[in-house]
Amino acid sequence: MIGDSKVCKDLGINGYLTKPVKSKDLKTAMITIWNKEEFNGPQNFSSPMTRHRISEISRAKAEILLAEDYPTNQQIALRHLTGAGYRVTLAEDGQQAVDLFKTKQFDLILMDIQMPLMDGYEATRLIREQEKTAELVVARNNPQNPIKIRRTPIIAMTAHAIKGYREKCIEADMDDYMTKPFKKTDMIAMVEKWVAQKKS
Repeated sequence: MIGDSKVCKDLGINGYLTKPVKSKDLKTAMITIWNKEEFNGPQNFSSPMTRHRISEISRAKAEILLAEDYPTNQQIALRHLTGAGYRVTLAEDGQQAVDLFKTKQFDLILMDIQMPLMDGYEATRLIREQEKTAELVVARNNPQNPIKIRRTPIIAMTAHAIKGYREKCIEADMDDYMTKPFKKTDMIAMVEKWVAQKKS
């Protein structure tokens, strides 16, 4: 309810969550509150821990790879994503996206379809190959307790909104599809959906 945060703050309560409570939200709240108490003391809380604050924390931890060659689209996407609190690494073509994927773990990849040097389809194929190779290496080095590597969600970005295009992207081993021009609410909703699935 409106005003709950102030009431909790006045009472010295460090956080509150509305029901039904998701286990990952409860875990994030507990860890964050405990760490603040350990290093700063509970009196230094500026406001109680809420679901909205947990969402902000999750966004700040999420790493997104943006593969986009057109400068205007780069600026729009970066503004939307960083404005929402996400950390974003930019790749200006498919080859850069593949190279960056080799060096860093990402929670989500936004992949333009039409790029110079290497398009989004080929970049996706190579990224999926890297994931399979990494899983084989892990299994070979740890045969008694193989760890399954989580698939990185890849969202296709294209100006084509024609029927059947989404299916084509899914067939290319991508996970979802987003059309340009980018609308902030649509982009953030798409990103939140897939980042939450990757981290769950």
